[in-house]
Amino acid sequence: MFSRNLRLALIGTVALLAAASVLLAYTRGVSLAEATYLTLLTAMGAAEIDPPPHRSPKR
Repeated sequence: MFSRNLRLALIGTVALLAAASVLLAYTRGVSLAEATYLTLLTAMGAAEIDPPPHRSPKR
């Protein structure tokens, strides 16, 4: 269905977005769903996002 190069590019893009979401969730102390939402908005070039203030991660 997809060529090998396109498949590799898609896998790399998804992996990068997933890693960015996990990192954002950890550093900002937000849920993974919210971090994924903010990451996707940023990647798509949203004009202005309003993330919640930084919260310390629960330990």
